[in-house]
Amino acid sequence: MDILKNEGMDNVENYMNLQESMDFITNLSSGIIGAGIGTAWGLVFGTIFGPMGSIIGAVSGTVIEKVLCKACTEIKDKTLSRREKIRSSVTAIYAISKIAKGIQEGNNIRNDDFFIEDYFERSNADELFEGIIISAQKEYEENKLQYYGNLFASIVFIKDISRSMVCQLMRLGQELSYSELCLLSIFGRKGEGELINLRKESYGSGSYDENLISVLTSINKLSSNSLIFSPTFGSLLVGITPNEIYLQGIGVALYTYMKLKEIPEEDCKYFLELLE
Repeated sequence: MDILKNEGMDNVENYMNLQESMDFITNLSSGIIGAGIGTAWGLVFGTIFGPMGSIIGAVSGTVIEKVLCKACTEIKDKTLSRREKIRSSVTAIYAISKIAKGIQEGNNIRNDDFFIEDYFERSNADELFEGIIISAQKEYEENKLQYYGNLFASIVFIKDISRSMVCQLMRLGQELSYSELCLLSIFGRKGEGELINLRKESYGSGSYDENLISVLTSINKLSSNSLIFSPTFGSLLVGITPNEIYLQGIGVALYTYMKLKEIPEEDCKYFLELLE
């Protein structure tokens, strides 16, 4: 009975700490969300995720609650610049909101050793969420923060994603620019059957706009990282045929777990116009 009582008290304490920390980071991040940085920011609270109280209620009492509580408390208490705190807060809100939404939709949280703490009271979940929050702190391309949050929310529900794979996805997520994530979104959506008008011929020799050259260079980088493939080009930019490009391997994983399909059409429009 004492053990059950203590666990109950721990749950109450976790709930109160999470609520306090979420109030803090919600208020802190309201500036960046309200500023309309990217068309998705304004959707965080509203018709998609609902009020913050229901979000906290959804994760309360679950195995993920303690992980989120520790991370949000650290954001609140850690000495960071104001902008770093805002970026961390926005990423945490996206992750927690998506986790709550998944729980409300009936998805099961993974039941492997992901949440089991070691001698130092640290689990893989603690370590990886901290890694994502640290990545967010220094991320000047703030449109990427939503997709950092999506990544952690995804791994909470899918036990087949190993720790090493998540670390690889995190590293790639940091290294790729938002423009390159937009390109992955375009090729991923095309691969799922969406009708996207892309050039069906290679570029060949000639003089090209420097903006197009920049995008083709990004495509070549994605190919060099084995995120995409095409049967029609090697290392030469002029051999690229946009309509013949597909995601592969870890590129599919990035698209799936970071939910790059959610990148707004408006953010992809520039690249679609160059590659049509």
